[in-house]
Amino acid sequence: MTTSPNARLDHDFPGGRMRIGALLPLTTTAFLMVVTETMPADVLSAMVQDLDVAPSAIGLLVSVYALVSAAAAIPVVALTRRLPRRHLLIGRLSRVLSIRR
Repeated sequence: MTTSPNARLDHDFPGGRMRIGALLPLTTTAFLMVVTETMPADVLSAMVQDLDVAPSAIGLLVSVYALVSAAAAIPVVALTRRLPRRHLLIGRLSRVLSIRR
């Protein structure tokens, strides 16, 4: 018997129901990460005015930030792959929230 890759297996959802509470922190984290990664593109003109520099300098700043983020992603994943995901997620989210206040 073959099953399609999209078929729901009974053991995937205990009690036959998906646990929305388990997905909420992950979706919230994904949303916040996308917002923080794309926000600099929205505020480029404000950054130019506030910092009183050329638009090309701000563009370079955002480009360097993006390259450093991309380059750091692989080592960070390699270093944290053996850590418990729940503790890692809670720790990182609490750190981000404490910095933003």
